Amino acid sequence: MEELRKDVDEWMNYYNNQRTHQGKCAVAERR
Repeated sequence: MEELRKDVDEWMNYYNNQRTHQGKCAVAERR
């Protein structure tokens, strides 16, 4: 569970950083 939480934290950090100049749609399409 702790490892999963770490992965989520890393993804959220990446998502929050990328989202500022890519937008939600761009991130959703890449997944």
